[in-house]
Amino acid sequence: MEFKYELCGAGWADGLIEINTNTEYFSASFLSDALYDMLKALISLLPELVPFPVKSA
Repeated sequence: MEFKYELCGAGWADGLIEINTNTEYFSASFLSDALYDMLKALISLLPELVPFPVKSA
């Protein structure tokens, strides 16, 4: 698994997530909390990787 998140301008970021041979590129702006939303989604997909109990995702 590979995850990249890079700031590319004032209020903007580009990133990618790669799992096995599947790669998804994305762009995010300051209008939402895209990094938090992405991490919540990953926790819901792979809960065994989180070292603490998760109440919701």
